[in-house]
Amino acid sequence: AWAVNLWREKSPAQRVVSHTLPDCQDPSTYSWKADSTFSYMPTACKALPNEEVHFITQNKLFLATFIDDTLVWDGTGETCGAASQQTCQQNAEAVYEEADGHCSCKFHEQFIVKDAEEQRLRFSYGYELDRSYGKRADVWRDGFVSTEASSGPQHDLTSHRSTLVTRFLALDGTECTFGGRSKWQHSDTV
Repeated sequence: AWAVNLWREKSPAQRVVSHTLPDCQDPSTYSWKADSTFSYMPTACKALPNEEVHFITQNKLFLATFIDDTLVWDGTGETCGAASQQTCQQNAEAVYEEADGHCSCKFHEQFIVKDAEEQRLRFSYGYELDRSYGKRADVWRDGFVSTEASSGPQHDLTSHRSTLVTRFLALDGTECTFGGRSKWQHSDTV
């Protein structure tokens, strides 16, 4: 592949107006405790800012659907006191500590990311194949990064209709479906 790009965009539902799907009606239905190490007990459903909903690293896209977070706030001097303690303890099970002019607030929360299943992914890719083993006399190019495919010598490429088909498969070779489909023609690209 000579070009690959993957990103997440806000879905139309997130751009216009958010809606609440059944997973946010009762987050506790997703509670699960298999052992003392791993337990999932979401108490809320929250929208996250776009920059926190996903991240890309080493050509991998991570989409947040569940958050298990420990938040810590530290302060000194005038930032400590009764008001800070009251603000801290507005969070269930928060621990406020104060000693020697230093204070901290620590609490743990688990929640479901609102409208996670409505996230829209986009990707583009293309490839180039030199069928003349490095002589650049028979180059083939195609992909979603171009509206047409091309082939021929590098100095005289001829454009033609793309017949590229994109399929999504799991590691075991079974089809993965998105929106009821696992295969797209080049003409299906947006």
